[in-house]
Amino acid sequence: MQHHGDTVLIERFAVSGRTMLKQAKPPLWNEIEFSDTLKYVPDVCVILLGTNDSNF
Repeated sequence: MQHHGDTVLIERFAVSGRTMLKQAKPPLWNEIEFSDTLKYVPDVCVILLGTNDSNF
């Protein structure tokens, strides 16, 4: 968690080497960080997909 000024809070829920594809190995869906993202309610959400997300 990073604080920027009085009003901005940045959270990061990344897990290295994981993919968003449920059928691929290893999926992010099985990680505790993913369940943490479902509990977080941001005003703005940015999702950055990487090369692991192109795996089939």
